[in-house]
Amino acid sequence: MSIIYAIVSLFLSDGASILLAYFILLWIGRTIDWRYVFYGISVFFLGIGLHSLIALPVAVWSEGFKIPIPVKHPISSDFKTWQLIYFAGAAGIGQEIVKGLPIWLELKRTDHALPYAPFGWLGLNIGLGFSLSEIFFIGISSWEPLMAGLSISDILIGSWERVSASLFHMSTAAWIAYSIQKKKVYPILLYCILLHALVDTFAGLLNVGKIHTGSVIVEEFSLFLFSFLFILIVIKKVLARKSERQAG
Repeated sequence: MSIIYAIVSLFLSDGASILLAYFILLWIGRTIDWRYVFYGISVFFLGIGLHSLIALPVAVWSEGFKIPIPVKHPISSDFKTWQLIYFAGAAGIGQEIVKGLPIWLELKRTDHALPYAPFGWLGLNIGLGFSLSEIFFIGISSWEPLMAGLSISDILIGSWERVSASLFHMSTAAWIAYSIQKKKVYPILLYCILLHALVDTFAGLLNVGKIHTGSVIVEEFSLFLFSFLFILIVIKKVLARKSERQAG
């Protein structure tokens, strides 16, 4: 039954993320641009490769070569707090740097003729594609040891967590896209990296029991609330101006 649970979890997580993105884009007067979603799907693998390269030295030093994928959450490993923070920083650097690549490369390819400003809504699409790849990657890389014996409620909670992650990835990608438009890449990229590292540190500490909330519902609600408020702030700052919506 574990493979069935894995497939159900993937479909629920991807479907819910796409549906939520659809309504967010509809709210700001846009639709899903599948070309940029596919760009996001593609750059995820560059990001996870960079993430892995940064994380690998500490993962190997800590656990030897028995960790084939150092970017997996160290649920059962006895990592120290500083190591969890390091892995979170590796995730922030590796994953956030690549989110601006599709827009940057498109501007280079068209000699800045395309895409048209504003770029923020395109970033939302890139972030959606990035999160869809992450859902698939995590599902495939972790279903065997984790899926056996899971209940439907476990599947639903896991999918909820992935939706929270999708909101976060959409938010940072939109913000980074906006930074390219406004030529303020470095400070905004740094903020996104630090936020990503902070969220992953919190998740890592929860996973290994270094933070106790007493309820997985409380944990997932906290992460979802943070991501939901974050995307509202990003939309207000980056996309909400009427003149910018009309400019695209």
